[in-house]
Amino acid sequence: MEPILIAGIVTVNLALVTYGIGIVTEQRSRRITKKVLRFLQVGVVLDIIATSFMIIGSGQGLSLHGYIGFSALAAMLSELIVAWRHRASHGSAEVPRWLHRWSRLTYGWWCVAYVAGAALVMGG
Repeated sequence: MEPILIAGIVTVNLALVTYGIGIVTEQRSRRITKKVLRFLQVGVVLDIIATSFMIIGSGQGLSLHGYIGFSALAAMLSELIVAWRHRASHGSAEVPRWLHRWSRLTYGWWCVAYVAGAALVMGG
């Protein structure tokens, strides 16, 4: 396996952990704290880096997994932007129900992309 793909795999696993900590912390506390924002930000940045590594390392055009991954990354980025805006407007006030659900949905969709990528690596 190409070293850049290995770097991508390691980085995407770090993204899973950091973004997951941010989402789980928000889900439990129902608040977007500075800690939550930091973990979400690091998770998104790591996922962007991992995606770049995997695109470079695969040498392929856009695949079905690529579309799923890009849409999941876009959802993560939009969730982060909404979280920033909520924090800027409301401080650490409790998040509204729609935002609480949106966070869960984006993380779930990102996990679908993660599992699809893992299945591709294991199968090929």
